[in-house]
Amino acid sequence: MARESLPAYTWALLGDLSDGYVSWAIGVNNEDQIVGWGVTIADEAGLIHPFLWQDGVRHDLGTLGGDRDFPTDINERGQIVGTSYLTRSYDPHHAFLWEGAMRDLGTLSGASSEALRINDRGQVIGHSDGVSFLWEDGVMHALPLVAADINNRGQIAGWVTDASAKRRAAVWEAGTLSADREGLLRLLERTA
Repeated sequence: MARESLPAYTWALLGDLSDGYVSWAIGVNNEDQIVGWGVTIADEAGLIHPFLWQDGVRHDLGTLGGDRDFPTDINERGQIVGTSYLTRSYDPHHAFLWEGAMRDLGTLSGASSEALRINDRGQVIGHSDGVSFLWEDGVMHALPLVAADINNRGQIAGWVTDASAKRRAAVWEAGTLSADREGLLRLLERTA
């Protein structure tokens, strides 16, 4: 039996940060920008910094003051979101947006937040002390669902828990939550 040949791939090593120990790439956009994070061995605990790899050069994105930052997404404009720890412990931590410099997105009302996704309009979704949020135009708004993703139309996919404690797929758009089959189909037809 003849074996099929595997497609040929070219590896591009992105390298580590300074005296780096290990690194991970977690996202790429169509502009060949890659975002990831690297662990340095500068001290016993290691520093974890996000990086942007572009045109063969890796750029350390910095932190909001702590020693651990984890990017989670990059959009086509090169905007990067993630979570930055503000001290050497794991709390508090805040969602960040990187657009050439780190920006603290704050929280809804508690101590911590995490940014999950960003669309090409610069809208960010994440969680703040157990509540999902949409951040846009400098303001963080609470959402009525557990947010998982956002598209370029600003539609947010996730889930809600119904009265019988079952999780139901849901979509939020411009103040309207659709969590039943008919509502989801109407929303999809309207945006197709």
